[in-house]
Amino acid sequence: MAIAYSNITLKQIYDEVILRLAHHRNEVNVDFLFVARMINRAMKEIIAWTLPYKDWSYVSDIVVSNGSGLGRNYIKFINVLLSTDGATDLRDARYADATEFNSLTNAYTAHSWNLALEFDPIFTIWSEGTQSELKIYTAPSTFSGIMQAYYFPSDYYSPTDVLPIPYEYEDLLVSNALQRILLKTTNIVTASQLTKFIERDKMKIIQQFIEKKKTEEVELRSFTEEDKREQSLNQRMAV
Repeated sequence: MAIAYSNITLKQIYDEVILRLAHHRNEVNVDFLFVARMINRAMKEIIAWTLPYKDWSYVSDIVVSNGSGLGRNYIKFINVLLSTDGATDLRDARYADATEFNSLTNAYTAHSWNLALEFDPIFTIWSEGTQSELKIYTAPSTFSGIMQAYYFPSDYYSPTDVLPIPYEYEDLLVSNALQRILLKTTNIVTASQLTKFIERDKMKIIQQFIEKKKTEEVELRSFTEEDKREQSLNQRMAV
């Protein structure tokens, strides 16, 4: 499925936010950098919220090896492929939580029948503290490969930067960024009034997702019934 990005730039979103902000400006200085920061935060919030409905839009492939960092924009993994050279004969690695990973790789606690061998690699993800970067650990430890995962985009601050946001989320992005600015500039009443518009846009996205799933189910049933009719016809002709 092709990703329907809108190709809208940071400057275009900035202009729309400032236009809507015009009647609510106060003595607090609102410059381009400040608005850009609010837009970036709004974009990350929208991505986190819409992930169940638009997960294919936020997928990245990254090269991983034992102990490599996943970066601050990492959300969650989809799958991990590992091998001895990280390029050929890649195998689908199984995720194990930290406790299981340690028991399977520790020479004193692991059993011969459940060791993480070359034909059955495993991996885990953890950090050494609440503020530390998440890292991936593989077993065998010499294995490397590719991780397919959900990632937040990097922050954008150039006016010509194109924002990687699906086109149907533009209004939600503007409303969310505007609400953040109003809250920062102590215009709490107006910010609270924006909530109903944000919730309206969210409900619209959910409804679109539900309708899409219904359409897919109808099409699947149609294909299944057509296959059954064709099989029945072939059986009659065979007789």
